[in-house]
Parts: sequence; C-alpha cells; structure tokens
Amino acid sequence: MESAKSNINGHQNVIVMRHGDRMDRFEPLWASTAERPWDPPLIHDGKVRAFHTGQRISSHVAFPIHRVFVSPFLRCIQTAVEVVAGLSAVPSIDNSKLKVAIEFGLCEILNSLAIKSNVAPKDGKFDFSISDLEAMFPEGTMDHNVDMVYKELPQWGESAEGFRERYVNTLKVLAQKYPSENLLLITHRGGVSTILYKYLKDATKRLVNYCGCVDLRRRDGFGESVDFEVVTSHGVSFREHNVPIHDPGTPPTTIRAAMASSANSNTTDEYQNILMMRHGDRIDKINPLWLDTASRPWDPPLVQDGLVRAFQTGQRIRSQIQFPIHRVFVSPFIRCVQTASEVIAALSAVDLNPHATSSKDVISMDKSKLKVSIEFGLSEMLNSMAIMPEVAPKDGKFDFKISDLEAMFPEGMVDHDVDPVYKEMPEWGETVEECTERFLGLVKTLADKYPSENLLLVTHGEGVRTTFATYKKVDTYDVEYCACAELRRKVSSQDGSTKAGGFEVMTSLGESSADLNTTDGCQNILMLRHGDRIDKINPLWPDTASRPWDPPLVQDGLVRAFQTGQRIRSQIQFPIHRVFVSPFIRCVQTASELIAALSAVDLNPNATSSKDVLSIDKSKLKVSIEFGLSEMLNSMAIRPKVAPKDGKFDFKISDLEAMFPEGMVDHDVDPVYKEMPQWEETVEECTERFLSLVKTLADKYPSENLLLVTHGEGVRTTFATYKDVAVYEVLSQEESTKAGDFEVIGQAGIKYHCLKTTAVPCVKWY
Repeated sequence: MESAKSNINGHQNVIVMRHGDRMDRFEPLWASTAERPWDPPLIHDGKVRAFHTGQRISSHVAFPIHRVFVSPFLRCIQTAVEVVAGLSAVPSIDNSKLKVAIEFGLCEILNSLAIKSNVAPKDGKFDFSISDLEAMFPEGTMDHNVDMVYKELPQWGESAEGFRERYVNTLKVLAQKYPSENLLLITHRGGVSTILYKYLKDATKRLVNYCGCVDLRRRDGFGESVDFEVVTSHGVSFREHNVPIHDPGTPPTTIRAAMASSANSNTTDEYQNILMMRHGDRIDKINPLWLDTASRPWDPPLVQDGLVRAFQTGQRIRSQIQFPIHRVFVSPFIRCVQTASEVIAALSAVDLNPHATSSKDVISMDKSKLKVSIEFGLSEMLNSMAIMPEVAPKDGKFDFKISDLEAMFPEGMVDHDVDPVYKEMPEWGETVEECTERFLGLVKTLADKYPSENLLLVTHGEGVRTTFATYKKVDTYDVEYCACAELRRKVSSQDGSTKAGGFEVMTSLGESSADLNTTDGCQNILMLRHGDRIDKINPLWPDTASRPWDPPLVQDGLVRAFQTGQRIRSQIQFPIHRVFVSPFIRCVQTASELIAALSAVDLNPNATSSKDVLSIDKSKLKVSIEFGLSEMLNSMAIRPKVAPKDGKFDFKISDLEAMFPEGMVDHDVDPVYKEMPQWEETVEECTERFLSLVKTLADKYPSENLLLVTHGEGVRTTFATYKDVAVYEVLSQEESTKAGDFEVIGQAGIKYHCLKTTAVPCVKWY
C-alpha cells in the first residue's frame, strides 16, 4: 500500500464523481422495452467521456488514486470501468495498486423525484447481481475483503434528509476507514451535489454535468475529525458562485482546466481550439414566397426549426467538447446573429433544463465567461453565386444597424472594445478566390489576436466549407445548417512570447466531402424517410380527417422532399434505377416529389416542387409500392384512437400509383410483402421486416441502385443495424448504405450515438 506521503501536501484527497451519459436521456423509447428500465446503461459517448475523465485525473492531479468505490447502478459501474482504464492509461502516476469495491451507500436517490414511479420496480426492490457487476472490472482489481458501509440498499421512498445523510455518512466513513489513501467515489448527480453543498456552504444552485467531479481535501491531514474542503471541481457550474481553488499559497494541481506544462521549463504548450459554424435553417429556403414581401430579401431570418437547431447545437457543444468557448465572432447577417444568440444561450445557461429547446427556456445565464462581437469578415460570399442578383441591394450596399444586432445578445456579453478585422463589408461581386482568402485570413488573424482563447465563429456555408476543405484537404460540396468544423493548433509560450503552430481539423459536423461518395462497383441503397406530415404541424387535423392514421404532407414537406431529390441528383456519384415506396400517402407524396427532381429534364435551379418541372425523362427510373416499407403497425407508432377500429389499413393502390408520372410505375414487380403487416406487430417483428426487406430487394436487383422511401423506424432500424449505433431521432432527410454485406457510407438528418468500442470525436452529430 502507498504511504501517506503519496498524498498531496500530507492531506487525504477524495474525488466525488457523477457517472457518464445515460441511455434513457438520449433514447427516451429505450425504457419502454427495457427489462430493467430503472437501471439504464451508458451510451458510447458516456463511456468515452468516462475514459477521458480517468485520463485527465491521472495526468492532472498530483496524487495517485488508491481506491474506487462505486454505486451498484449499471451506469456507475460502466463509468468506473472506463475511469479505471483511463487512470491506468497515463503512466505519469502509478495507479497499478488501485482497488475497486461496490458501495450501496453511493446508489441513486431512491424516490420518485430521481426515478420515475412508472419505471421503478413494482415491489420497490432494486436487485443487483454483485458478482456480475464485479466481473466487469479487470481481473484482480476488485477488493473482496471490503465491507460495505451500507450493507443493504435504502428503502424506496427515502426522504431528502435521508439521502443527504447517507451520502455524507458514506464519504466520512470511507475516509476514516482508509485515512492514508486517496479515494474516488463514483455516484449520481444527487451525491455530487450533496457533497458539494455540504462542504461549500455558500454554493447556490448548481448543475453537475455527466462525469462532473468535486475534489475534496481533508483539512486535518489524517486526524480523527473528518472535515473536508472543496479544492476544485470539473464539469460543475453555478448560478452565482464559482468553486474556489483553496489555499492559494500552496495551490494543488488537481484537475486543471488548462493543459499540463513542463515542470522543468519556462515553456508551456497548450492547444487553441476554433469552431467554425454555419447558421441555422433560413426562412427563404423553407418558404420561397417570403422573398416577395420582404423589405430586405437578401437578409432572411431563421425559421423556428432553425432557432431550435441552433440552441440544440449549443447544448451539444456544451456537453461534448473538452474545452471552454471564450469568444464568439459572428457575421452581421440576421440568420447568423440569431444562430449565435441561441448558441450563446445554451452555452451560458445556468442550471440548463435538459428539455429546453430554445433561449426562451433559459431562466438565468452566466455572462462572465463568454464575449461576443460582430465581424464583417464572416459575412456571406457577396456575389451572385450566393445571393441572387434580383434580391441583392440594387446599389450593392449591404447595410446593417450594428446596435440593433448587438441588442439581440444578453446584456453585458457584447465586447465593445473589440475592433473588427474587417471594418466594413466586402465589395459586392467578390470572386470565390477573394472570398476564400477572406475567410482563411480572418481565421488566422483572430486566432493570432487571441492565442490563449478558444473561439466560435458563426458564419455561412461557404466559410465552413472553405475552412474545412483547406485544412482537411478534401473537396467539400455541402455544409448542413449548424454544421461545424473544429480546428486546433498548438500554442507555445516561452518567456512572455507566443509561438503558434498550424491548424489541423479535429472533427467536422454536417459536412459532406467528395471522398465519402465512392462507388467502387458496389450496389447502393438510399433509405429515406418521408417529409413533414400534417398532423405534426396541425395536431387538430386528425379530429376531422376520414383517415386520421394516414396524414399527407404539408407544403413544406413537399418542398423538402423535392429539394432532397435535387440534392441526391447533384451530389451522389451513382444513378438511381428503382424506387420502392410505402403505401402511406406521406411516403407516396414524398416519392413523387423526389422522382420529379431526379428525372427532370433541364432542371431549373430555382425550382421548389414538382409543379416547377416542365419535362421528365421517364426512361431511366421505375417506381413500385411495397407494403413491407409500411409504418410500424403498433400503438407506439400509431395512436390507437386514430388507428382503424378493425386493425385493417386499406389502400387503393391504383389511386396511389396515379400520383406518379405516367409510365414510371413498374406493374410487373411483385411486392415482397403481398399484404400489410398485422396490427400490433412487435418492435422486433418490425425490425426483422425492414432488414429482411432491404436484403431481399437488394438480392432481387443486384445490378441496380435503389431508393426506399419509408418511415422513421425503417431508417432508424437500418442505420442502427449497419452503423452499429444507437439512433434517437430521424429527421426528414436521407440515409445511404453500400450493400454487399451492408455498410453505411453516409447519412443526413439522423441523430445517433456510437456503440463501437473505438473512441469517437468529442462532437459528432447530423
């Protein structure tokens, strides 16, 4: 056993840590089919976060961890497994003698505030197979001679006073039992919050992120009393109070936010990070008629979905990247200012509600850590390729009232002392080369101006595309709304001077590069969800509908479907030979718009729907209706009150086929499923149906590329199976697979969490 001298400054140290990202917070439907819905595991990102936390603890604290005590809940066990691996991966401090033990006293709060009554065990008994949990740790790590502080789990329905007393008592007893050893306690949010509040008396409301830690130091060294002080924290935020670093005369080096520096040199090496982000969904792309009445048609705002997407992007940046954002620079165009405003709200929110969807849901912000400035150099590319001449200002002058734009940000967050790199707007008619030079020069200038700060630049598609393509050395042809490119460079400081290296791309969010679309003589399948359905836009629609279970598309859904067809036509590197479509009207309408875009002759680039297509080439593509692509037929997908009373979903196939251009329906095709699935099929039966259908169609037409228009569950199932990920939302976009055995080669509009064992980038979505 290590002696007490291994403890920093002769003190015992205890780190109290929350588990990683739990499955049911990212896949809400998981609980509905789980055998133990009250005991969710980690998602893959949670395991990665836990492993990185272990690495950070091992490399940044100045003491070894001797013992790990862990709650018996699966998410805590999995967190501990990864943390132990991370602790052992960094050789700077010897953690080879580390021992692990399960402790009931660290378990979740056992009442309906922490565990919803509908998922808790009916008898109130939470059962754990300790031997199975212990088997998850490396052999020889478990200490079987340790007696738990709490021999049994608390009773269901424990009071607030009861769980607070339990957490504090567990901490004190363990500290007294192992006074010469440093401990890591892996528990739940309530445990971290309780300990923090106990020993930091003036702490107000706080948010403990996944893998958030509080580092405690025993005041009396190894004395009889057990009184701790909070040294620092990681991943814990406060409304009005930051955790202080105690005893500044002899500052400990625990869990520093900055990079570690060399102890024998006047040189420090750190990384500067820059996120380059595109704005959210703009109104003129969703409602083309907006331009007809707009006073500034060249400066479209965001639609509501764009505001939501921007806020959610801010939430993901906040929860997933491993560095703080210090400054935000933003293009003066209204869509970028609105995007930045939502992102800042998510980044700066105090006690962020996990169900928040926009800045309107944010009650309080911490305005002390982030500053924002408007930068003309981040503007849209000012030429007719990016802005149609008929909507551009007649005099070529793009005017912005900066004070009005700055007023859109929270008071006190705009830095009025910053001089913009570009004092005025670029000239109308700039070339692509000039625009590229502008963006790249601006990134370098801002980075050099603020070498010790991490920056977020909110700009336009061309800015993200240019930056990503240049530093990644790929041909990037599409950048989705709120897509990001993350750049990093090493910054060295020596004797007061700073030296910076070149940028490298760490990860990208939402870009599509040409090297992803190689055909290699393979058969290709696009699996696509239908467009926007009316009952999700107008919930009252089913009340008067004759077929409430078969909602059509809204106009925006038709436009989205047509634009998706345009994108498929322009971006994929292979032709589509056959389209198979679910018989539900929303899928048939989606397929009709797609086919119009794919088959149009001399397609007008300004076309927004099939009505704008004058002529179609009907010779290269065939379409067929396939019952096997139908919606999942159970009450999880179709509410019982709108489903047919007899469970029979009837379709008049001739009427549906008439919605396609004459001559394009292939009447010689036999459907794989000759009739509709039975009502109340199980999730497993539905999954088997979709996977079997994909394989059958692929085998039936091995020399042809297929487009399957279906429902969210079909895309989710296929993508999750072949990508080996947990998919928690499928938007109205397309997903593509490369078949042999299948592998996913690209996706759009699918939100997922990886399940594979390899580490994933810190931010990855869309």
